[in-house]
Amino acid sequence: MDKLKRISLVTLGSIILLTTATFAKTGTVNAPSGLVLREEKSKTSDPITTVTDNAKVEILEESEEWYKVKYNN
Repeated sequence: MDKLKRISLVTLGSIILLTTATFAKTGTVNAPSGLVLREEKSKTSDPITTVTDNAKVEILEESEEWYKVKYNN
């Protein structure tokens, strides 16, 4: 249950938007099979949920190929 209450999630995949520290940006998931959100920025990290293709997420932070996002609270 604690996992579901987390505000920020780390995602693996291709969300194409940059973020700024001042303003939150939204991104659209571009993953026909869905995008797995993970606890940490690691391919071996535990999955939290899968986001459907074309879903909107709020991008909180960008770090190389990883994005910290907010999805469904």
